[in-house]
Amino acid sequence: VFNTTSRTSDLRYKKIKAPAPGQETVFDLTVDTKEKTGLNDVKVFVNPRILPELYYDNNVLELKDYLDVEVDIFNPVLDITVDGRYLINGDYVSANPSIIIKVWDENSLLLKTDTTGISVLLKYPCDTEDCPFTAIYFTRPDVQWQPATSTTDFRVEFNPQNLPVGSYTLRVEARDERDNTSGAEPYEITFVVVEDNSVVVQPPYPNPSSSTFVFSIIITGDIQPEEMRLEIINPNGLIVGEYTHHEFFTGTNSVSWDAIHLPSGLYFYRLKLVREGEELKASTGKLMVIK
Repeated sequence: VFNTTSRTSDLRYKKIKAPAPGQETVFDLTVDTKEKTGLNDVKVFVNPRILPELYYDNNVLELKDYLDVEVDIFNPVLDITVDGRYLINGDYVSANPSIIIKVWDENSLLLKTDTTGISVLLKYPCDTEDCPFTAIYFTRPDVQWQPATSTTDFRVEFNPQNLPVGSYTLRVEARDERDNTSGAEPYEITFVVVEDNSVVVQPPYPNPSSSTFVFSIIITGDIQPEEMRLEIINPNGLIVGEYTHHEFFTGTNSVSWDAIHLPSGLYFYRLKLVREGEELKASTGKLMVIK
């Protein structure tokens, strides 16, 4: 196999069974195309003057530009979660977040097996207006990474501890084995660490709605509620819907409630949060169901 771009050859040998007169011998060869980008000539020579023959011309097959190997031009996909979720820019996180960075590439022949081309930067809060970025090196004790395999993506786990209160900016850029970047611009997200434990319940949206209402519950600090109880009340004071939720994290929690079973009309809601066994202040309001 002769690559016309790099002007290099790849020579392979394979022993085959000699065909009897009037018969055929079928054989195959596996060719690695990693370094053969572009057009490749293929030449097959059976019995390359190992055994004497009267004529060798009919032992040779030459295929000009037979293999056209396309170069990998596709960008790898960068997937970043904090405490198991995708952040909203400016969201709150805990002082001990778990930041997971995954790099997925469609090229299964060139797996990402080292940290070359992976850049992780974190801007810590400071006293100046434009705080500098700090490089997060893979030798840090709070950083672990795993190479990509045939069944798993390249993965980095960054677990900073006891982050000071303030605003942070995370910037990540990744390149695959062909040096394709994860995007025109690096991934960048801002998050905030707050020491005080607080809970803010925002009005549900969309309102009015024909089916689903979403309640945004913003939590700061490291102590999350253990339970949310939602009651839907009709104008006669009867509870016509109830919902309980138990999983919360620091930041913006979106809890959905489906009102598809309710007829059109005005309803009231009462949302209660329980933290450390104590009921927090209840949030109340109105819901308009339209069908």
